[in-house]
Amino acid sequence: MESHSEESYCFFIWSIVLKAEAISHAQKTINCIALISGKTPEISEYALRYFFFCLFFVLFWVCLCFFVCLFLVFFCFCFHYFRMTKKVLQDICKQQKLYMTPYLNDTLYLHYKGFDCLENLEEYTGLKCLWLECNGITKIENLEAQTELRCLYLQLNLIKKIENLEPLQKLDSLNISNNYIKTIENLSCLKVLQTLQIAHNKLETVEDIQHLQECPSISVLDLSHNNLSDPAIITLLETMPNLVSQI
Repeated sequence: MESHSEESYCFFIWSIVLKAEAISHAQKTINCIALISGKTPEISEYALRYFFFCLFFVLFWVCLCFFVCLFLVFFCFCFHYFRMTKKVLQDICKQQKLYMTPYLNDTLYLHYKGFDCLENLEEYTGLKCLWLECNGITKIENLEAQTELRCLYLQLNLIKKIENLEPLQKLDSLNISNNYIKTIENLSCLKVLQTLQIAHNKLETVEDIQHLQECPSISVLDLSHNNLSDPAIITLLETMPNLVSQI
């Protein structure tokens, strides 16, 4: 027992000696700086603290700039990737084992890609079915080359207006559900349109759907999950000659 207590005591004394030596070395460092700079040790201690503060400050800003640059590079990459560029379209065709020659494709799957606008589809002139659901598209545009299109799927986007569909004279089915459309309009130009799905939008009054009277070819219509409660809507739908299914 006595030997153990002696060892513990020696260890305690040795730890005190080491701490004292560490403090002594730190003080010697401060004194050396004082001798070099010609100042008192107290002033040099403040200078040493100021030096380490400046070093920390510089390192902080270097790291901050690095992460900002990294974020900007990542943002630019994502912005480029989520644009519907010609290269992105070619890559999608390759991944889906479609034709690499654009006009040979009759179907193009561009859903769940994060696109915010329609562009660079000029070469895809043979498309008959275009899948664009669940993106961030805000406007229907740049479909002038898709004159053979039969089916257009635009559900789950951010579209506020039906427009720019005049070139799609062969369009048979249009799904524009889950958007932000307040008025049905600009569909009378689609002479062979049979199916219109426009559920989960912002339609409210009979005036908002009045344009349907100018679309006699529609036979299947989905208006569900809008805010339509006016009884006059039933009367309007009864005037549509080919309507056989209305939800």
